[in-house]
Amino acid sequence: MKMLLSLDFYLWTHFIPRINESFFKSKINASLAMAYISLYRLPRRFLLHYFVGKGQTMTVDTKCLITRNNIVLNKLVNVLQSTDEKQFRGSLDICQTDIFQPNDKYSIGSFGINYYRSGETVQINIYSNYRFQLSPDRISKHLHHWLFVVKNKGKANDFAIEGNNWTVKMNELTSLGNQQKIIPDLRGILLV
Repeated sequence: MKMLLSLDFYLWTHFIPRINESFFKSKINASLAMAYISLYRLPRRFLLHYFVGKGQTMTVDTKCLITRNNIVLNKLVNVLQSTDEKQFRGSLDICQTDIFQPNDKYSIGSFGINYYRSGETVQINIYSNYRFQLSPDRISKHLHHWLFVVKNKGKANDFAIEGNNWTVKMNELTSLGNQQKIIPDLRGILLV
């Protein structure tokens, strides 16, 4: 897994910024990109579910997703610590560029976090939709377009992603954020 993480970091820092969207017009390059993301377990499951899941909702582990991506965890902790209210609820949008782990970046991508804080207890879950758009404003728009066309032909289905509920004490959540290793901040690099 460390080798895959190193490869992914290399691709995002040296290769992806140098290519343009026409790179993915080639079916060979698009197939190579699909094969690459399929090396990761979760993206592979999501792609298979896109083709054979008949639109059924997929459930993911909220705690795992949040705690293994330190930018996401720190954003959530900052929002929860930003008020003196004893009880409040809200949501937080997370961009794909905030996600470091390739397993999550290539499967869930952007997502939302719902939270409810009551005193020192926080209830958290995530939500998203797995879909490909006709012509998104991203470097891989031709790959997205191809997968969108496959769906329109009835050979694939968009589906909802829901995280299971995670209840945690605020001090535990804060300490998880403080224990995170320093990892490269890849925000600002083009979305794939």
